[in-house]
Amino acid sequence: MLSCGCEVKRRDNWAWWGEIAKSLPRMCFLSGLTGEEMMVFIDSFPESGLEPPAFAALVPNSADKPLAELIEEIMLDHEMLVSP
Repeated sequence: MLSCGCEVKRRDNWAWWGEIAKSLPRMCFLSGLTGEEMMVFIDSFPESGLEPPAFAALVPNSADKPLAELIEEIMLDHEMLVSP
């Protein structure tokens, strides 16, 4: 079982990941990049044609937090940034 409670399907049939992905916030976690490198990546992301995610970088004060808590904090920050 996956942590989402979904049954694991055959390895050669990845379509089920799409269903899992639809239930999760779109996020991109970055680590090991300089501030400048992160901005280059973020600024060039629209060229990918993908739906924009919330971007997050690993920082010392959040390195030991549970993932669910981080996702909640990141999405709150993201919503404040993109809200008019």
